[in-house]
Amino acid sequence: MPSAIEQVLSALRTPLETAGLTIETDRQADDMLAGEEFPVVTLNWLGAEIQRIDSCGSYFWQAQVALDCWAKVATGQSVLAGCTAQVSTVAQVVQTEQETNSFGGLFHDCVPISVSDFAEMMGDRGCITVTLSVQYQTPKGDWNTILT
Repeated sequence: MPSAIEQVLSALRTPLETAGLTIETDRQADDMLAGEEFPVVTLNWLGAEIQRIDSCGSYFWQAQVALDCWAKVATGQSVLAGCTAQVSTVAQVVQTEQETNSFGGLFHDCVPISVSDFAEMMGDRGCITVTLSVQYQTPKGDWNTILT
């Protein structure tokens, strides 16, 4: 049985992959990306805290997830343009999922809370980070199962 964290990341990953993005989950910051891996979005768990305990005996969580949108110089496209295109796709997916309330019924809400400035790395690659706030519920006695 996947943990609540794995369920949340999977619920985010699936529509992003369906939209054509290449997703890496929980990649370590010091694990350098190889040239053939670009463009890629790394999906990283930043943490969660309990917001409240509902009367029905479930915990309501507020989590943060970072999506690092990586690109490198490509034919006819700058690094910034590549990163911006990925951020645009992420924003469209999140908006669509919010409007349809799909996300597999696994969690309550997902809202972008910040977008970093463009960070150029080594001249030929760069990154823009989108941070999402994700709200979900788990049963009081089982933090690993998301309520559906």
